[in-house]
Amino acid sequence: MVSALKGHTDIALGNVLGSNLFNLMLVMTAAGLIQPSALEAAVFSRDYLCMAALTLLLVAAIGLAVRRGAPLARPFGVLLLACYGGYYLLLAPALF
Repeated sequence: MVSALKGHTDIALGNVLGSNLFNLMLVMTAAGLIQPSALEAAVFSRDYLCMAALTLLLVAAIGLAVRRGAPLARPFGVLLLACYGGYYLLLAPALF
């Protein structure tokens, strides 16, 4: 957050992507090695689909921003935050 507020958007974006890659590749696999668990079918149809769609959206937005030579705009951040909220609304019925 500090690097983004100071205008160092490249560092902030690299931090987010690096953190996500680390969590997916090391933390998730280490937990699976310690205690394997069976995944529900909904994980593949709902969760992975949402993750893939948002990843493609982020890649497309970064590509567009690089092509324009401008940073990602604040409305795109609001869109990603709204998608995050929508995802939790999608999960709500499965939690209760």
